[in-house]
Amino acid sequence: EGWAKPRLGRGEKLETLDNARPEIRNLTERAQRFLRLAALLAVVLAAVATALAAERYLRRHLDACAVMRCLGASGAQILLIHGGEFLLFGLLATVAGCVLGYAVQALLVQLLGGLLAGGLPAPSAWPWLQGLLVGLLLMAGFALPPLLRLRHVLPLRVLRREFAATEAASFSAYLLGAGLLAALMLWLAGSWQLGGLVLGGLLAALTLFALATRGLVALLGLLRPNGAAYGWRHGLLNLRRRLRATLVQAVALALGLTALLLLVLARSDLL
Repeated sequence: EGWAKPRLGRGEKLETLDNARPEIRNLTERAQRFLRLAALLAVVLAAVATALAAERYLRRHLDACAVMRCLGASGAQILLIHGGEFLLFGLLATVAGCVLGYAVQALLVQLLGGLLAGGLPAPSAWPWLQGLLVGLLLMAGFALPPLLRLRHVLPLRVLRREFAATEAASFSAYLLGAGLLAALMLWLAGSWQLGGLVLGGLLAALTLFALATRGLVALLGLLRPNGAAYGWRHGLLNLRRRLRATLVQAVALALGLTALLLLVLARSDLL
């Protein structure tokens, strides 16, 4: 387009996908919205997976952090060690994802080669930078809040296995993660309308899933299995006792399934 515009003669005009026939323009706009929606849902799934993985990582390393505190390690040193591990792994995973994306791009070019009159332009470096930025922001927003709690592990945990010392999480850290996710969704959406709709639907789904999970746990608390059902009784008691962890895991899994189902429905509607 940039090459052809200065060379247009009298009576000539340039047709692009933006000013072509309405049916072609509508098709391309729908395809672009679908791809943006897929990107938004991929970010949501990645955020959920990162948060759950960081929470499990935290619980598995509490004892080791308590031993390190007994040996003289400070909270900042513990955060630097484990935060560095997450940062390194996040960089490796992000680079692997970018390489996979370019491989799929090359495969699509080969598959569509017979349908195109000319070759497609080579991809620029912008997708690399975008992928690295999204990966690092997700790591900072959803892996950092659980890791910050490792600084408060007490050396006393070596003798008394108490989790309460690390249970208090920083509200500002989780608020930072939510803000980064909202900013990423608005950025990747390419339009305030699509980003606002997906973000509003996400908030509504979070509220609905949390209320439904809370009601289900309360309903299960009314059950009183007896006799040989000790495992059931103990499991239901733990669900109620660790209500916060139950809510987080149930809402995260429900949100991930909702994102996948929404993508399938949108794909069918597009086709």
